[in-house]
Amino acid sequence: MNKLFLLPFLFLTFNLTAQKTYVPDDNFEQSLIDLGHDDVLDDSVLTENINEVITLFIAEKDISDLTGIEGFTAMQTLYCFANNLTNIDVSLNTNLWRLVCYANDLTTLDLSQCPSITHVECQYNDLQTLVPSPNLVNLNCQQNNLTELDLSNTPNLGYLDCDQNQLTCLNIKNGNSSSMGTTSFLARANPNLFCIEVDDPLYSESTWIYVDTAVNFSANCANSCSSEITNLIEFNASPRALVGIIDMMGSETTFRPNTPLIYIYDDGSTEKVFSVEY
Repeated sequence: MNKLFLLPFLFLTFNLTAQKTYVPDDNFEQSLIDLGHDDVLDDSVLTENINEVITLFIAEKDISDLTGIEGFTAMQTLYCFANNLTNIDVSLNTNLWRLVCYANDLTTLDLSQCPSITHVECQYNDLQTLVPSPNLVNLNCQQNNLTELDLSNTPNLGYLDCDQNQLTCLNIKNGNSSSMGTTSFLARANPNLFCIEVDDPLYSESTWIYVDTAVNFSANCANSCSSEITNLIEFNASPRALVGIIDMMGSETTFRPNTPLIYIYDDGSTEKVFSVEY
């Protein structure tokens, strides 16, 4: 008699403790079925079937939503390129170090809460904002719509390809940018990029050849992603003395009409100035 009661009890216990991860995208779930991690399309997968997966390859599957990816807690590499993704959140995948998500429809990629990520391939998207992982080593973000890229907090960066964006400011003054060789830095076809902030302008000038001819290297570009100037003050009525003028490429200059300039004052403040002369 005791055995008859024990079997239903064990069955009930299993059903109460078996955790599931919500996977609403049918193409994502079908990919998991094809890989043997799931059985039927029911918008969920047993968490125990995915929480020890190390590498997940779900490229070219017409996936639009990666909800459920958080269940892959042991995952180290994710290949999700050539899908229809507009958003990727891997902040809970704390073991992930390689993210390959190129050829999607991403507009924003925030990896600031993903310190384990070192290698990112996010080219051929529609990215307008990219916040890097602090331990980034390799970044390929070519052919996006980025206007600003601040990599000053990525001291381990060893490779960057940001060709064919809309960059107006690029900061790789990370304390180690001079370790990048000739073929490790590419920033071509950014028609509005005139100044790149670096640790050693002379080194960058002589070593990095894959840049547009109009680009100037400087230790202080004095633009919106510069390490040296964080606040551009539009108006300041307090007394102060002008100590220098630089152009938008970070080079010292004198007053010139019809030219955007940055005034530097003795109190450390700066001011964007554009004087029109008819």
